[in-house]
Amino acid sequence: CGNPAIQPVSTGYIVNGEEAVPPS
Repeated sequence: CGNPAIQPVSTGYIVNGEEAVPPS
C-alpha cells in the first residue's frame, strides 16, 4: 500500500474516516 488515507486496524481498515473490511 501507499495510501495515507488507509490505515490498518485490528478490525479492518479505516478508509476516508470510514470503517471497511479488506477483501479476502
